[in-house]
This record gives sequence, structure tokens and C-alpha cells, in this order.
Amino acid sequence: MAEIINIDKSNIKIVNDFLDWLAIGHSLETVDSYKWPLRLFCKWLSGKEKNVIDMKEKDFVAFHLFLKEDRQVKNSTMAHYFTSIRTLWRYMYRNEMVNYGDDKIPMPKADDKQSYPYAEEADINKILDSFRGWDIKDIRDKAIVSLLYKTGLRIGELRSLDISDVDLEFKKATVQTEKRIGHKREIYWDDKTNEFLKNWIDTREEFLLQERRSENALFIGMTMGSKDKRIDRSTVQKMFRKKRDELGINKKLTPHSCRHGFGHRAVEKNVNIRYLQVMLGHSKIDTTMIYMGCKNKDVETAYRQLMFA
Repeated sequence: MAEIINIDKSNIKIVNDFLDWLAIGHSLETVDSYKWPLRLFCKWLSGKEKNVIDMKEKDFVAFHLFLKEDRQVKNSTMAHYFTSIRTLWRYMYRNEMVNYGDDKIPMPKADDKQSYPYAEEADINKILDSFRGWDIKDIRDKAIVSLLYKTGLRIGELRSLDISDVDLEFKKATVQTEKRIGHKREIYWDDKTNEFLKNWIDTREEFLLQERRSENALFIGMTMGSKDKRIDRSTVQKMFRKKRDELGINKKLTPHSCRHGFGHRAVEKNVNIRYLQVMLGHSKIDTTMIYMGCKNKDVETAYRQLMFA
């Protein structure tokens, strides 16, 4: 008698093995970003009683229609689903589990628009000017806002900075790149940000001395009596929301939009794309190109100016 194979468990095992493999060279955040698309994919496969290794091109089209019509998923989110599936498929192809590559999997187009708002210098200056010079949290938060905008740091990278990573004399620091395990890069900032950082570091030392605390983290929490506590991600996010409401800034201004603002300024100033790739900590230049959010109209304008001038 032929053995009955539990299709659902078979799919889950393949996905879990893939995620374990992915974790070897990627951060937990990257691995987590693959989990929710692949979880829904497995659920869909189970409902169809289909094994992932038997997927044909028509099946991927069917999954696309399921996301679009049943789940009403946006194009940009759908692109993330299919990127996750194509990466899974490359893993399966390399391990000879399937006999055709991921190029056969149709890739839906993301919306031709900027996917994330970028912070503009006027908004950032408005926030910086609103901080009170004597309040310890304001001194810390002022340094955070300026550093995020001038370096393009991810919020997790900002949190990971230790006091020993910072070189005020040369206005730079070494940071662990969040989405690349074992990869570090240098970040640089201007004189004004350096002043904010110096003021914070001096204030931080006085605070820790009074609290009889010893900390490695550059940016620390202010909860009384807490030990070895880095500033929470939510604390930084809430600070941006509070400033947005307080100052009447009618756009989605977040810590991550500072990173996009950094990339946008670099593009405006014609920074070499390879340099920008290093500055942002991207492993692939394709990511930098997508991140820049170049629109067709912008490309056309630049082309005509350069080629037909």
C-alpha cells in the first residue's frame, strides 16, 4: 500500500527548512519578513490540497488572483509575497526539489509610486528647533533625530550603537548593519549633529553617575532604576508621532522616513550609487535602486537632459 503523505506538513517542513537556511546569513528581522507571506502561502496550498513542489505557472496565477480578489492585497504587498515565494523557489531549485527556476514564476508589478514618504529638511529643522535645551529627554531625542536624518540609519542600528562606537573628533561611528549578519559599516555626520551628540554624551554621563548606572548603549532609556537598558524602539517611534502632532506636520514622518530622506538628498546631490549603497548598508545595488524610488518621468527627464543637451 502506498504511503499517504500529509501535504500540509510537507509544505510546512520545506518552508521551515528554508527559513533555517535563510537565518544563516540574514538578520532575524529579515527572516521574520518572510514568515507571514509564506504562512499564508502554506495555508492556501493546504486549502488546495497541493504540494508546493508540484506548483505550475497557472497555480502561481491562481495564488495571485486569490491575493487580489479574496484578500484585496495591494500591489506593493503582493510584490513582497511573490518575492518571498521566488526566494523560497530558488532555495528549492538549488536543492533539486523542483526542476525549473524562479524566472518562471510571474512577478506582479508594484505600484509606480513612492512607497514610503521621505523626511524633508524643513520638517526635520522644525522638529530640532522645538526641543528644549535643558530637558534631558529633549537633549537625547534631538541628537537621535539629527543622527537619523544625517546618516540614514535604521532604527535598530541606532539602538545598537555603543558609546565606544562613536568618534566625535572625526564625526563618524561604526555600526552593525541590521539586515546583514557580521557586516559593519561607517557612518558620518555634520558639525551640527556632532554638537548635539556631544551635548547628549556629556548629559548622559551626568545622568548615569547620578543613577549609579553603567551603560554601553549610546542612547539609553530614562526609566528610573533600570539597568543596562537601551532606548526602546517604541520610544523613538512615539517621539516622532508626538512631534508630528505637536507641530502640525501633516505627513507620515517616522524614524524610517529619515532614512528615505537621507537617500533622497543623496540622489539630489548626485552621490555615486555605489557610495550610496555602502552608506545605506544594502548588500545588493538593486535594493538601492528600488529604495531610491526613481519614477519613469524622472528617468525620462534625466535621459533627455544628458543625451540631447
